[in-house]
Amino acid sequence: MNRQSIKTSAKAVIITGLSASALLLTLGITLPMLLKARLPDIIHQHTGRLVSIGDIQVQLLPLTATITDFNLQEANQQNFAAFAALHIEFNLWQSLTQTSVVIEQMQLDKPYLRIAQIDEGQFNFSDLISPASPNQTETPAFFPLVINQLHLTNGTLAYENLTSTPHITEQLTPIDLAMDHLTTRQDASSQLTLDAQLSSGGHLNWTGNFGIQPFFSNGQINIEHLKLETLPWQVLQAHQVQGDVQLAMDYQLNYANHKLDLKAAQTQLKVDAIQYETKDLKVKLDKLTHNAQLSVTAESDHWQITVDKAHLDSGNLRVQQDKRISKLASLNAQTNYEIVSTAKQLNVIAKQGTIAAQDVK
Repeated sequence: MNRQSIKTSAKAVIITGLSASALLLTLGITLPMLLKARLPDIIHQHTGRLVSIGDIQVQLLPLTATITDFNLQEANQQNFAAFAALHIEFNLWQSLTQTSVVIEQMQLDKPYLRIAQIDEGQFNFSDLISPASPNQTETPAFFPLVINQLHLTNGTLAYENLTSTPHITEQLTPIDLAMDHLTTRQDASSQLTLDAQLSSGGHLNWTGNFGIQPFFSNGQINIEHLKLETLPWQVLQAHQVQGDVQLAMDYQLNYANHKLDLKAAQTQLKVDAIQYETKDLKVKLDKLTHNAQLSVTAESDHWQITVDKAHLDSGNLRVQQDKRISKLASLNAQTNYEIVSTAKQLNVIAKQGTIAAQDVK
């Protein structure tokens, strides 16, 4: 190769490199501007809701995208969903070799979601859900997706029941979630760790594995100091039910062919300082513990709970009706039982067991 040919090849390489750099720079500048201008309109066309976005940044090498200050409003302009920042880093090589969209890492900071019941069976997101076709029987195919690392930090889930009097409100915040190898692939397993705090004081910790095709999960759930009086259930509010709940459970969950199967080899439930009150009746119980092996099956028209080796202990029960007061120092029960529900009836079946009471007055 002569000197002139070398000079010509070098110029071609330099021009190609400069052109590629200019193209990447142009895409890096114009693409975020285009997305920021068009994305709110696209979301509004599909949802009918207003969207605001603070900023969008795109980097092409490596391919990353960052969206900040996202806010999706409801029809009444109340916040429905929002986040401070979403950062996504794609793995292009694995995407090509695995024929899937592979995200190396996804970080979601300060996500917020508000769930509100505004009428019987009607929620603030009902208009976003398309009704299912009555003839649809096949399970929809999942988009091939892999997220090697997903982190959600300082999240908030707000709940309101606007149909009750007074309105029931509760917040789960902060929420911290970590997932490894989240995937929609067949027979694949992902790992998760969830830690969350109720605004009323309860604490939730969940660690385990799960899969999407088919859906399964196994792990441990621990709940501490959950206040019954703050739960968003109208029956508890109506009767002024109070109590401090702690729950520890090792579980295995499977869902296939429209059938749910849950098994918990070790379930420990403890409730302290229980109070229940109606117009003519007041009930107080210092403590209640229930340890058992639990099995739950559920299908479209019926469900069944099977409890084996159940051990129930309660202490210092006091019942006041009108001016009469009854007391029970302790109650101990050991039994196996089933609760079976069908479309028309509910059956409770105790197979065997013993009950012992002390100091009945």
